[in-house]
Formats: sequence, structure tokens, C-alpha cells
Amino acid sequence: MSYVGVSVSLLLESSLRRARRIAQDQALIAHRRQLYAAGVARWVVRRELRAGRWQRTGRSTLALHNG
Repeated sequence: MSYVGVSVSLLLESSLRRARRIAQDQALIAHRRQLYAAGVARWVVRRELRAGRWQRTGRSTLALHNG
């Protein structure tokens, strides 16, 4: 599947790298606004949460790991 000439898997990979970069100095915890401001799409956040790869740690904060 592609989105305006860019594969979804490339968009996902790029978003996950940006998210990890943001959270690495914060014990892998990030606020949703930080992720969105860095260009991580809302669908990426929902996808990672549903898949169990990320966990909610508060109303707007996420642990970018599952354990």
C-alpha cells in the first residue's frame, strides 16, 4: 500500500524512529503532544498501543515499550 508515492511501511518506520529518539532521554516515556509535534501520526500511536508494543502510563503519556 502506498500513500502519495511513499509506502506505508516507510512512513511507519520513520515515525517509530522519531518516537524512539524523543523518548530515549526520558526513560522511553513520551507525551502524545511530543510525538505529534515530531510528526508521528495519530494512527501510528493507536497502532502501537493496540498491538501491545506501547503502553499508556497516564492520560496523555506513553511508554514506548511493553514491559
